[in-house]
Amino acid sequence: MKKGLLIGIMIVLMFAGQSWAEEKTKIAILNIQKVLAESEVGKKTKDDLSLRFKALQEKINKKQDELEKFRQDLEKKSAVLSAEAKDEKEREYQKQYREFKQLYEDAQYEMQQAERKATEPLIKSLQTILEKFGKEQGYTLILDPVRSGVVYAAEEIDITDKILDLFNKGTKVKK
Repeated sequence: MKKGLLIGIMIVLMFAGQSWAEEKTKIAILNIQKVLAESEVGKKTKDDLSLRFKALQEKINKKQDELEKFRQDLEKKSAVLSAEAKDEKEREYQKQYREFKQLYEDAQYEMQQAERKATEPLIKSLQTILEKFGKEQGYTLILDPVRSGVVYAAEEIDITDKILDLFNKGTKVKK
């Protein structure tokens, strides 16, 4: 009786182990930055942001040139100005420098916010495509090698180009 029970348990464990071994973990990698950078909608977003940033950069460059010109003028006239006039000009320079610094920081913040606002919908759309693709293809895990710290991944598990195609088909570029 004990022998029959032991054989029965061994058979059950043997088949259970076999079915468990058949369920393989399917893992893929996806370079999200590449998809966002090379997709049609990603390129359009980048171009739109570049135009916006160009205007801000021109404003910053103009203010920087004015500040540099003021500084050079102050250095040239420094020898002929009275101490009081020189102090006044230096205070004016410091004031303009603070204004420039504030303009620069505001522009950086504005650019970061604009980029975040522009890419958020793209990332949400990409996430939807990834979830559908992962379920349909039976993936257990999809990793971004850039963000996850993956040191090595075989090329066969890289689905970046497949997702890039799906993303281009699933998102329309607004003209």
